[in-house]
Amino acid sequence: MVSKMILFLKLILLGAMVFKQVDANEVNLNINTMKAISDEFLDPNEEKHSNFLSDFKEQCEKGQTSPETILRNMKYRLMDTCNSHILRESAEKLSKEKTIIEELREVTSISAQPCILFGLLVQSKLDITTIEEFSVKVNKELGDLTYVADVCSSVAHNESSRMKEQYTEEIRNKVNKISSYVANYIDESRLLLWPTVHNRVLREMIQKFVELPEKFKDEAFRDAHTTLKTIGDKNYVYGILVVKPETEEYKFFYEGIDNYCSAKYGEDNRTHGFDTVIARLPFNQSLPEEKFTVLKRMHMLKEHVNRFEAIIRLELEQLCQNPSLPQIAATLKNKFGPDFISKEMFHGWAIVRESSFLCPTVEYRSSPYTDGDLDSIISIECLRTGSNSASPDARLIRAATQKLLLNGILFYEGLLARYEEQFHVELNETLTWKTGFPTEEELSEEIIDLPIGMGKYDTSQQKTAIKSMSRHLISLGDLHRYKSLIDGSENYETSKSYYQKSSQLWPSTGHPYNQLGVVVYYSKRVIDEFFYLTRALACAHPYEAARDRLKQRLDAMRTKVSKYQPVLDKECGIVKEQGNALRRLQIIRQIWIHPITESTQDGTGEKVKDDILSHFLEHSKAKLHRRAVSYLSDTFGLLVTKIGMEHFESVSERAFGLLYASLAKTETDFSADQLVKLAAMFIYVVQTNLEKATTSSSTSQLETSVNTVVTYFLVLLEHLETHRTLLFPALNVLATWICHPETEGVWSTVGHVESIGKTILPKLTGLIKDYGSEEGPKGVYPETVLLASFFKVFEPSPVETGRSRMDNLKDAMEKIKSLKKTSQKKEEGEEEKTPEEEDNEEPKSRERIIEEERDKEKATIVIHPEYLIPDTNVFIGELELIRQLLEVASKVDKLQILVPTIVLDELQNISKLSASDPKSNSESHDPDRISKAKQAVGWLKEQAKGGGKKTNSLFTLTTQGKRLHSLIMAAEDLDGIGKMTNDDMILQSAVKWSESLPAPASSSILSQIGTPIRNATLRNCVLITGDRGLTIKAIGASLPCRGIANFAKWMT
Repeated sequence: MVSKMILFLKLILLGAMVFKQVDANEVNLNINTMKAISDEFLDPNEEKHSNFLSDFKEQCEKGQTSPETILRNMKYRLMDTCNSHILRESAEKLSKEKTIIEELREVTSISAQPCILFGLLVQSKLDITTIEEFSVKVNKELGDLTYVADVCSSVAHNESSRMKEQYTEEIRNKVNKISSYVANYIDESRLLLWPTVHNRVLREMIQKFVELPEKFKDEAFRDAHTTLKTIGDKNYVYGILVVKPETEEYKFFYEGIDNYCSAKYGEDNRTHGFDTVIARLPFNQSLPEEKFTVLKRMHMLKEHVNRFEAIIRLELEQLCQNPSLPQIAATLKNKFGPDFISKEMFHGWAIVRESSFLCPTVEYRSSPYTDGDLDSIISIECLRTGSNSASPDARLIRAATQKLLLNGILFYEGLLARYEEQFHVELNETLTWKTGFPTEEELSEEIIDLPIGMGKYDTSQQKTAIKSMSRHLISLGDLHRYKSLIDGSENYETSKSYYQKSSQLWPSTGHPYNQLGVVVYYSKRVIDEFFYLTRALACAHPYEAARDRLKQRLDAMRTKVSKYQPVLDKECGIVKEQGNALRRLQIIRQIWIHPITESTQDGTGEKVKDDILSHFLEHSKAKLHRRAVSYLSDTFGLLVTKIGMEHFESVSERAFGLLYASLAKTETDFSADQLVKLAAMFIYVVQTNLEKATTSSSTSQLETSVNTVVTYFLVLLEHLETHRTLLFPALNVLATWICHPETEGVWSTVGHVESIGKTILPKLTGLIKDYGSEEGPKGVYPETVLLASFFKVFEPSPVETGRSRMDNLKDAMEKIKSLKKTSQKKEEGEEEKTPEEEDNEEPKSRERIIEEERDKEKATIVIHPEYLIPDTNVFIGELELIRQLLEVASKVDKLQILVPTIVLDELQNISKLSASDPKSNSESHDPDRISKAKQAVGWLKEQAKGGGKKTNSLFTLTTQGKRLHSLIMAAEDLDGIGKMTNDDMILQSAVKWSESLPAPASSSILSQIGTPIRNATLRNCVLITGDRGLTIKAIGASLPCRGIANFAKWMT
């Protein structure tokens, strides 16, 4: 706390030194004086002398203390004398000042300048903290002056409301002009000063620390790094790379004059020196994963430095004698390839040279924050740290901060109310969704009447007021977010709601979307986070700060998925091994005899697929959703950053395989909201890659992006019949984009499309289906409002088209069909038998079966089901089918259901788990799974009542294959059983029971059909399971298996 106070005092002294140069303290004194008098005037408890009001009115209207006089002085010092930002010539002059380079650590005098801002930049040595502190000071004074002007207008123009409003508006306009001018001057000047000063710093540091080439050490850059941190942006860390020029191309470099590329030759027809690159790497200290990313990249830069250390040593002597230090990007590109200094490698980079002229190939960016933002960032972070510290003053700081935030919230709430009254606008009536965002039902089924938002008002003044209210809602959201931080709360729903309302009022600006991207980070909703950050960048007025944050968060997602990859690699490897085992076991033929009709069917056993998608389909919906979200987000990230594209095929195939499997469930954890946001994210990738493809001969990245969107569209389309309400909003977003005139540039560039993920996804047949028709709405769909101002595809003010979602979908389907490759069209025309067609094949007669199998060596199992042994997942996933089978068994008295003790035990254990258990991290803690296990246990207990006399077809089966006299909910002593998995114990129960059964009588239907067949195994016990591994083990043990749905369908 003491060190912070010292730093604060130093900043105040430095600010005072700058102001003293132009007698600015007088301005500050006058503002403070008038603010104190204004506070006294508004305080009803303050005793005022008889002449107080007349004196105050005189001070407001005349003399050095009037707001107009103060503003005139500030305008002269901050605008009139600073009539343009620092030009190239001034920057070059500054770079040669000894005070900038050789005496960096000393505060020395510089000749007084009439422009206070010029003096600030020079005296601070471009120190970002000092500059920000100055901006805060100016901003605060202008805010205080606005407050004083409001009070003065009430005193001076008490009798005329029109003059009062006119006076206040005039003062505010002047304040805004000064504030904007100061921010622009500092930003523009820093852009030109930055490369110039950095070049001089590097050159001087090398000469200062390296007397002889052989003494070159890493310490040579230590002071340079320190300086870079102070005169650079605080949100970056800096890495320096020094390389000797070796190619002939080095003779040509930018001299920095009018973009002219000139030739330079030394006495030996070459130039001695170094190419020097400063890499600016974004660094958000509040995100732990950022530290790892930055350290990794800095390490990479260090490796490059070490690689050329020997060359640098040989060159140093000539460098110190060389009067110039030419730099050129083309040389580095020639050495390392075009990717070395690409945007993917360095988020922001600069070629350092003596001249300050901006090379056309170098992109410079200033801080995206306004003075007000910087004020908030600095102050709130300090207050938050102090509130949560171990200091004895922490409680007082927290209380003061909470009071400050509460006052700010009350101020903006009151300000919004004044807007409503002053401009005759109603906030709630202007909002499409009062809570800020549509519910699932509203998004899927609601039609929105026009007009909406600003369209409800006619005057330009009202529309401007709505935009202003949008900004005030952002401020309210910020204040509530800060309040949650100070309070230590994890509930950011209030701030989120304000940001969402702001985005509805003014969808064309990216600011509220960026704030939403920040606040949803705390709730770990990655799709929401990526969506909002892309929305911030894809609207009419993009918010550029979102770009770096998006890349940072995508890097974090890449790290997360890289941890998933080995797990899924292992699972997919097991699936392939099981597939190989299954193919070997498929030589075993199965003949099934119906337990009631005694009709026979050949080869109708459970068909276990050996593909990855089947493995995904076995996952719970929660596990599928969790993995699909991560993989879909990483697919999006790879296309945005283009880093790690060597993994794209594997990641994208699994992403869409997991999505397909999730939507194939009767219930899915995906919401319509998430699917719409994913659609927007993939569209964003195409649009951004289209812009780059127009300036590049390569279109491969664009083609990959387009094929990703098409695959997403086809996967959703495939499940439209089963999840119509859920999928229609996202499909309508994609269809609108596909058919929009703005997208024609995409189709003309790529020429054709194809889906990805063919090694996992099945054949997608959605394009050839007929989905019926639908009447067009009178209004617009919610997703159109949700994506207002998203590129040029979705208008800022949606208009009624009279077209239904189905109309858009059919047009999009036709568009995609026309873009399909010829070979793919041919492939789509090939007919395949559906599972239904295969199941409906004519059964073979008993005589034909016996005839075909006579004299054959092929192994055969003949099954006449009498005993059904279900595994645990059957009770959890298909309890209703078990009930139906038990009902059939009780009626015909030809079937018995034997429940293994390990199944009963496992069900009871799952039912006792808690979904909110902090230790839970697995599929077993899935709330849906726990709920269904409880239902199954409850049903089994009901059946076991009265000693199991409720039914004579349900029994308990021990792991040793012993059938108890009824269904008994008792645990079995498993001591001595060894290290066996639950699946192995279920299989052991079934096998031992099957082996204990007597051979079928010769007169039985099983013997009559099975005996004439050579090598036939006769079975009347069936394992009911859908587990791939357990099925393969059972088939290997000659124990027939079927899934519960397959068996129930066969029975009926």
